[in-house]
Amino acid sequence: LKAVELAERDPGKYQAFNISTEKPASVMEVIKMLEEIMGKAANIQYLPERPGDPLKLYASAAKGKQVLGWQAEMDLRSGLTHVVEYFQTYWQQN
Repeated sequence: LKAVELAERDPGKYQAFNISTEKPASVMEVIKMLEEIMGKAANIQYLPERPGDPLKLYASAAKGKQVLGWQAEMDLRSGLTHVVEYFQTYWQQN
């Protein structure tokens, strides 16, 4: 909502923000979390690394903190849990 308010105040200026806990997580860590949350095993296929592929990624949320006063209120696992619950409810209703 803070980003929408910013856009309304200055409609001609576009900005990009990373929304992040600023803690790195590997793809496998995210998959393992999702497996636990959903109670299902992922069908994982290991492929050769591509040149330039990073082992871990994380986004800096510094601009969001500075410009919007935004800060993460939950960790990655909690966020994934909420997203999974949302989509499970959405699919059951539709």
